[in-house]
Amino acid sequence: IERIWDDVILYDEHTWGHHASITKPEAEETVRQWEVKSAFATRAAEAIARHTDRALASLAGAIPAADGATFAVFNPLGWARDGEVVLDLPGEEDGSARNVATGEVLPSQRADGGILVRVEGIPALGYRTVRVSPRDAARSSSAPPAADGVRRTADGIENRFYRVSLDPGSGAIRSVVDKDLGRELVDAGAPWTFNQFVYDVRPQTRPVGNEPILPGGIRDVATERSPARWDVAGTREGPVAGSVLLRAAMPRFPSLECEIRLWSDRKRIDIENRIRKDLTYEKE
Repeated sequence: IERIWDDVILYDEHTWGHHASITKPEAEETVRQWEVKSAFATRAAEAIARHTDRALASLAGAIPAADGATFAVFNPLGWARDGEVVLDLPGEEDGSARNVATGEVLPSQRADGGILVRVEGIPALGYRTVRVSPRDAARSSSAPPAADGVRRTADGIENRFYRVSLDPGSGAIRSVVDKDLGRELVDAGAPWTFNQFVYDVRPQTRPVGNEPILPGGIRDVATERSPARWDVAGTREGPVAGSVLLRAAMPRFPSLECEIRLWSDRKRIDIENRIRKDLTYEKE
């Protein structure tokens, strides 16, 4: 554990790296020093994964298995919590999840690689055991109806807490209405739309290293770009969560994705932006 902390701190320490790494990013000294620095993070991540897998395997081995596909959902925090988890299922299988201790049918829906399940009351430093059975076997259960979950709308997504409206033209969020407050949360007068992707290209004359940058002087001549259009690539809705996925591309960015997610029982909006970018040494 001490070695892991040493590696994490050494990777985070700012002064590691060649003095000319900005002006000469492909120089041999730059490349070799980066190999040394990045090795701290790689070694720490591998050690953390190894210790975590060993600890979870030991805990799982002490939990009695129930009939069917059984999962132990652990809570590593020092307080009880509720939460959502994706339970891995092979192939295209679907299923209904139950709390083994209470027999309660848990809210669930199909997700990539398995089913998304909401598990409540997971004790501090403890677990809840969940059993998954074929979906057809539980159609008469008391599972929450999809109407209480997240729904797709004509221009976005909503649940009982929020109504989110999107602008496919800019890939941004045009409106977020808090239903409890009856209030619009997005500033319509802002220069950029909420969560709009903007690529700011700086001139090559920008100072390098620790030289001062004059306020306003650089931004006045910067070039700002956004994709011409975003397309709706997919939607999901259900009793646990729902989302809308937008995709776009533009020069230097072969893939841009934005996924907006709402939860049926949480007053929270998740915004996940995924960017794939070509290498460039221009100032950005």
